[in-house]
Amino acid sequence: TMIIFHFSGLVGCETLLWILLPVFWKWFIINLFLLIVTSFCFFDFIDYVTKLILPAQPSIPIAHPPNQPQEAASAMHMKPCGLAL
Repeated sequence: TMIIFHFSGLVGCETLLWILLPVFWKWFIINLFLLIVTSFCFFDFIDYVTKLILPAQPSIPIAHPPNQPQEAASAMHMKPCGLAL
């Protein structure tokens, strides 16, 4: 009789899990979706990911274009210093 009661208890627990798990699974999926949306919206997630992927100090130097065109920079050095001729 002890085996029968244990077996019926296992069947009852399994039946209860089959009933309750889809309900909990639905709420888990909804909560996971809301967590992802709020992390993108409120926690500056994109900036955080780019800082993780890209190093702060790159080991390879990056060539930046000059602020002024080369002709204009050389012409500024050749102008007289405000002397009227």
